[in-house]
Amino acid sequence: MAVRCVIVDDSDHFKVTARGLLQREGIDVVGVASTAADAVRRVDEFRPDLALVDVELGAESGFDVAVRLNGVADAPSVILVSTYSEKDLLELIVNSPAIAFLSKSDLSGQAIRDILRKAGDKDRREGGQSGTTAPTRVEEVQDGADAHDQPGAQAGA
Repeated sequence: MAVRCVIVDDSDHFKVTARGLLQREGIDVVGVASTAADAVRRVDEFRPDLALVDVELGAESGFDVAVRLNGVADAPSVILVSTYSEKDLLELIVNSPAIAFLSKSDLSGQAIRDILRKAGDKDRREGGQSGTTAPTRVEEVQDGADAHDQPGAQAGA
């Protein structure tokens, strides 16, 4: 069964590029959104497994969107994405309800599956529920997966 995903980003170019890439790699992109309100509506409408959320949504913060999505019924796992470096955002990432951060240049279906698998494994070890664990650092996921040594989409900000 394919992972069902909503992409939340204010860049139309990124949404189109990421959707195409992920669909080709077996991720079912069921919706896209540009704002926090749109994201909540899409998640409520489509009940995805995952929301990819850009950390910078124009006037809105992707970190705030992650918090809002975490509060909806049947909340999806959230992976924060950005062109910014993870180390520049580390404190915000760690304090968010997101399960991971993924650089836009590393975006791929395999990277997403690796993150979800690792988050699920960690969740089972800790006896928690999906979406309640600390974010998974991309480097930790990549240590065990050579599948995405090649960058995925070099899509816009």
